[in-house]
Amino acid sequence: MLTFTVPYYYYYAVIAVKNDSGINTLADLSGKSLCVAASTTYESWLTGQGFDIPAADVFAQPPANVKEVPLDSDQECAQSINAGRNDFVGYVTANTVVDANIAAGFPVVQLGGPIYRESLAAAVDKSSSLPIDSFVSELNTIITAMHSDGTLTSLSMKSFQVDMTQAPK
Repeated sequence: MLTFTVPYYYYYAVIAVKNDSGINTLADLSGKSLCVAASTTYESWLTGQGFDIPAADVFAQPPANVKEVPLDSDQECAQSINAGRNDFVGYVTANTVVDANIAAGFPVVQLGGPIYRESLAAAVDKSSSLPIDSFVSELNTIITAMHSDGTLTSLSMKSFQVDMTQAPK
């Protein structure tokens, strides 16, 4: 069993499709294949298995009859499209990944808006032989201070050129 700290960043999951695919809506994906990184929330959303995101954070359901093409990473999905692979029309990933792929000249566009958002936090194993309450409390204090003093924002801007550390409104 795990317990979690306060979130330290947030992201939105989106779908990218080949820019010449003719796909304009989620419904257009029905019967098509999408690539996902294996063992991720992207895959769980697409397959409906093990997807445990609060309902308020889910903005769209997977289209009917979408086929899954799992690869080791979502960036592998993007690189495969860029290399001309044709057994899937798009991929599910974070909005920052799609933004970076588009900026790098990959032949993809983001399909509509976010499909879900995720709050990410540090995980602590509850089965530890050491007491965890004070440890989690201290981690929460550190993460909250890093939010307050701008450290997390600075790190996010340096890495992603966008502030992913503020809770979505």
